[in-house]
Amino acid sequence: MVDDLTEATRIGDLNGDAQPLVLTIEGERYVIVGGWAPGGEPWDRVEIRSPGPSPRLAFTQMCRVRNDVWLSFPEPFREGMEVTVAFCQGDTVLFERESGPLEADALEPMFGPGWTGYAPME
Repeated sequence: MVDDLTEATRIGDLNGDAQPLVLTIEGERYVIVGGWAPGGEPWDRVEIRSPGPSPRLAFTQMCRVRNDVWLSFPEPFREGMEVTVAFCQGDTVLFERESGPLEADALEPMFGPGWTGYAPME
């Protein structure tokens, strides 16, 4: 679960390897991406990339895994944007997940081969 402690509201659930969520900050929509990373997972950071039609709308972030989860900083959201999430150990990219075009009312988790439709396979 992702909660906004300032507003005392639930933003959404973290599902899959990566889950995009949209939140509103001062009237503007932003996207965050997060996921579950249980203690035995081999990656130590997540890189999120989103190309944009202009440099101002493109972004790359590095997210550290802490307490078995990771979460990005908010970035401006635009309908149809796409993100690539790379799971890394040191300088090595272990695997990537790519979203389809993101729509605020139909955000879906990005599942890898280690998931069934309802839970991770461990």
